[in-house]
Amino acid sequence: MKKTSDNGFNIDLSSIKTTNPPCIIGNYMTYISYIIIIIISFIVIYAMNQIEKSTCECVMKNNKNYIKEWFIFMIIYQTTILLTFILSGEKCWTIFMNNNVFPYIYGLMIIISIIHIIFVFKSFIYLNELRTSCKCAYNLSQKILFWYFLISICFFISIIFLIILMLLYVFIFYITYYFSK
Repeated sequence: MKKTSDNGFNIDLSSIKTTNPPCIIGNYMTYISYIIIIIISFIVIYAMNQIEKSTCECVMKNNKNYIKEWFIFMIIYQTTILLTFILSGEKCWTIFMNNNVFPYIYGLMIIISIIHIIFVFKSFIYLNELRTSCKCAYNLSQKILFWYFLISICFFISIIFLIILMLLYVFIFYITYYFSK
């Protein structure tokens, strides 16, 4: 297919090959983030096992229900997603996620992310109770997790605050634009 431009040059468009869009998110960042989440989940499980092995009576509170099980699920879930990506042969994470093979993957990821945020809050509350009322079961790994969960919660709250600010800005912009006509 030849096209003549305004300046008289002939351009052959048939020789241009369409390629996949560039990777927006680098694959290395994907690997690193998933591996970090898996490592943190192992640390949480290790810390919960240490707490369960403790001889303190104050450890046996109901607040720790399903925390360890959730993080075991997260290891399985994150490993499955990562292995599916690696075994798919896809070269770009963005293309893999936009592929129609997994049409409901975004919805599933959003639901699991919301549940994960809830369990981060629940884990933080449990570790805070250990920190304040059960010093005999609170050691270095629990301290590290406590601060990790605290930073994560601050990050989540910051993101939510920024989203609210952006929505408020859009709302105000829309209102002023609507009434200015």
